[in-house]
Amino acid sequence: MQFYQDLIEKLNKATEAYDAGKPYMSDHEWDELYWQLVLWEQTHGIALSNSPTQQIHYKVVNKLLKVG
Repeated sequence: MQFYQDLIEKLNKATEAYDAGKPYMSDHEWDELYWQLVLWEQTHGIALSNSPTQQIHYKVVNKLLKVG
């Protein structure tokens, strides 16, 4: 379980750094860790609410531009 929690924390921190414009891991590395996480959750039947697999990540926009 500790491996799982550490993997979630590592991915969440990397996502925060990426969003702040200071990425420290490649997209490829993030993707590999993400799919390890997916496999672990499927194998163990557990998915914590703070897992990247359980979150929709998007940038909040205060104003949408009119199209057309």
